[in-house]
Amino acid sequence: MLSLKALVPVLLAFHPHGPAASPDWKACRQGVPDRAIIACTSIIDLGPVNDAARAVALIARGGAYYARKQMDRAAEDLRQATLLDPRNPDGFYALAGVYGRQGNLEQAILAYDSVIRLNPKHVLALTSRGYARANRREYDLAIADYDRALKFNPRHGEARRLRGIAYARKGDQLRAIAEFDQVIRLDGSDWSAFFNRAAAYRKQGEFERALADYERALQLNPKLTQAAEGRKLAIERQRD
Repeated sequence: MLSLKALVPVLLAFHPHGPAASPDWKACRQGVPDRAIIACTSIIDLGPVNDAARAVALIARGGAYYARKQMDRAAEDLRQATLLDPRNPDGFYALAGVYGRQGNLEQAILAYDSVIRLNPKHVLALTSRGYARANRREYDLAIADYDRALKFNPRHGEARRLRGIAYARKGDQLRAIAEFDQVIRLDGSDWSAFFNRAAAYRKQGEFERALADYERALQLNPKLTQAAEGRKLAIERQRD
């Protein structure tokens, strides 16, 4: 989910009038969750603002509830925001994040659909919808979303890494390895790319390469127990 600051852009047209306007908006946008909820509630309930501005405050308050792990309240605020301003993709994007956190992938995908209808080049929404689809084992649809995200931002490491995972789950280890290669070229500190490439190498029977990648993943993330387990499996297979 986007941060409160990212979800609530500084738009002067959205500020309520009056001496309390600026502090309320600042706390609503940037305050710790408890302060943000109080400030946003003041704007939502009392501020002389239009529907678009009230929707921005609802998105911010929904983000604060999300931070407090109060998902039902977050979802209610964000649903209201999308009704007040159905042209604002931030409300749908944040709502999709809540649905995903609740495990409601179907509703999350529908919310991402709305974001993408409003902004077809929304790389984060395309990547997130792909992730939700992959979790439903809809790998071809997920890959299509990652393809679109990478068309708009070829250097988006997360979309490329997730596309590699989708290929791996489809059983196409060679394409998966090629994706992880690209991620590592973009960011040599991405332990997840090394870990996933190691798993793909292991499935291909390339145990030395798998071991080297598991070692690198553990160097970058010493608490990654899955990498230690994968390394053990690769050693056992190498001995067979």
